[in-house]
Formats: sequence, C-alpha cells, structure tokens
Amino acid sequence: MSRKIHFLPLEPKERAFRFRKNENYREVFDIIRKKWVAWTKEEMVRQHIIHLLVEDWKIPKSRFQVEGSIQNAERKFRFDVLITSYEQPCLLLECKSPKVSINSTAIDQLLNYQSLLKSRFIGWSNGQQTAIYDTKTISWISSWQILVEEISKK
Repeated sequence: MSRKIHFLPLEPKERAFRFRKNENYREVFDIIRKKWVAWTKEEMVRQHIIHLLVEDWKIPKSRFQVEGSIQNAERKFRFDVLITSYEQPCLLLECKSPKVSINSTAIDQLLNYQSLLKSRFIGWSNGQQTAIYDTKTISWISSWQILVEEISKK
C-alpha cells in the first residue's frame, strides 16, 4: 500500500435516523439489516456511511451486507460493511469508533478480511478519517464519486 493516504470527506449531515429508547440504551433502526441495533460510537460511524451511500449516492440497499461473517480454516470473522457490484465484492469497509485511531492493528484486521473476500476496494472509517484503497490501481481513491462509479459499473 502506498504510504500517502488520501482521506475522503465524511460531512456531518442531518440524517433520517430512527431512534428508540431501550431499557438500558438507545437504539437506531438499521435500514440494511432491517432491525434495531444499539447506538454505539462504532454504529454511529457505520450508519452515517450507509446513509451517505444510500441517500446521497443512490447505492441500492440490496448491494449491502452489514456485520456479515466469513470464515477461514481456523476462525470466524465479522466484517462491518461489504458492498457488492454484480455479486462480486466491491467495497470492504471497517468502521471504528471516533476514539479509535486507524493504526496497524486496524489495517491488519482489514487485510485479514480482504485475504478471504478479495474485494476491489478496501477501506476504513472512524468518522473523522475515511480512506478507501483501490486494489486494482494500487492507490488511494480521491473521491466518493470514483468509488460509486465503480460500484455502479456492469
């Protein structure tokens, strides 16, 4: 991977999140999983990116998998977001809490998932920093539009 990371803007924008109060915590309705989930700091990042891609960039919900599982010979893993393009893995995205910096541990986790899924794009976000790497061109993408165009290609 190239050392010079290009970060994409993730503008804090008012989103149409649906909330409810559980006995002990707040929940948000996940439009992809179609269920209520705990509103954690990591979930906040995941939901902002999902809504950005669905509402602003018009990526069909049917292309998303959220908190899916994959398995190798030794272990089972849970990825955060996978977007497919014509049934092929296109974007594998790892979401972290804003307090978690993107470090070698986060990158190793993402690369471990990538070794199993072989996605065209891999990336991570903690809400403050979002970076997506194109494994085909071996470079960091410079805009959301580049990603969306590739996801939408036939």
